[in-house]
Amino acid sequence: MEADCQRRAAARKERHRKANLVKEQGNEAYNDGRFEEAVKLYTDAMQIAKDLTPLYTNRAATYLKLHKFQEAIDDCEFSLRVRMRVLKIQIFLPSNIMLCCMVFE
Repeated sequence: MEADCQRRAAARKERHRKANLVKEQGNEAYNDGRFEEAVKLYTDAMQIAKDLTPLYTNRAATYLKLHKFQEAIDDCEFSLRVRMRVLKIQIFLPSNIMLCCMVFE
């Protein structure tokens, strides 16, 4: 089981590395004012790593430049939902672990 966890963690790290390379290309396109290209690159990066929230916020900023407000809102809301799940895990997991430890002492 531990080997499987390590394999999945390594695969996730590699997906994030690849997605960040594409994101950087999107950032360059954004900085050059090539907003349609930036949207495509951020979207391509999302296909590699769907859980990388900066991709959504970057694409949302790009949608704002293109006056595609609903798309920007959708990306921001998705990013917030993902971040809230992570926050809940960070808050509740340690307290639940502590509770389990206290129960089993």
